[in-house]
Formats: sequence, C-alpha cells, structure tokens
Amino acid sequence: MSMLNVASILALGTLYLNDPIDDDWASRWVTSAWHENSGSFDTVVHGDHTYLRTTTDARYYTAARALSTPATSIGVPLAVQYRTGSPQTIDCGGTYIKLFSDPVLIIFLQC
Repeated sequence: MSMLNVASILALGTLYLNDPIDDDWASRWVTSAWHENSGSFDTVVHGDHTYLRTTTDARYYTAARALSTPATSIGVPLAVQYRTGSPQTIDCGGTYIKLFSDPVLIIFLQC
C-alpha cells in the first residue's frame, strides 16, 4: 500500500494548495473508479501527519483536487512538491501528478 501526503504547489512563493489530509478529505477531493480494478483510499496517521493510503495492492487509484487559487506558470517557474512512500517492496507501481485547468477532467482520467 502507498501513502500520499499532499504538500503544496508553489510558484515564486505563492501557495496555491496546502491540504493536510484529515477526516474530511473526501469532501474536497474527487476520486475516480474508471478502471475495473480501481481501489479506494482510507487514511492512516503516522506521527503528526495523516496520509491517504491505498487499501488494496495492485489496483488503480486516482484522486484530484482543485487549487485554492488558479495557478499560472507563464513567465515564472512552477515548483510542485509532494510526499509519497511505499512501506513495501513492490515490483511495479508509481505516483504521478498531472496538472489540469479543469478538475472535472478527473472523471475521464485514465492513468
């Protein structure tokens, strides 16, 4: 199972998203079950942080959230930071961030 803590998206010191995962995370995030082997998320507390956790190995997981403020990278650098971990040794898998102008596109996202 993988764990993800959404940190922040920064551009020249502007914070566009900082979402510490909590018990109400699902009201702010859109999840997708586009694949017949889609899995669901739950949360786990580790130290002072709460993380999203995948519930079943070898499944497809997709979650998205709109930024608090629309971001632009025109003429400025854009840095994206997040934390992920996998407490298991697995042969395949990955964590990806895809930025879209419209969070509704998550429904159609097949990654």
